[in-house]
Amino acid sequence: DLVMNAPGDFVKEEEIRSYLTAQVVAPVYWEKGVRHMEEKGVELFIEIGPGKTLSGMNRKIGVKGKTISIEKVEDLEAFHDTAQR
Repeated sequence: DLVMNAPGDFVKEEEIRSYLTAQVVAPVYWEKGVRHMEEKGVELFIEIGPGKTLSGMNRKIGVKGKTISIEKVEDLEAFHDTAQR
């Protein structure tokens, strides 16, 4: 399943292209999307890329699950090693 920011909800595969475009010009609904994921039982959020903006947003909105930020290859390797235990 995929949650996208433009609708702030789960989307079908055939909708992805149109929502990618919409995310550039329309408001995004980060909190709404995260809440939908929590309702579906998501307990781990992984932010990939430079910075920890989304991790910070999750903290501010009170996400119950864990949020991990992966900025470098070393972070990914450490996450992989931890997940294998």
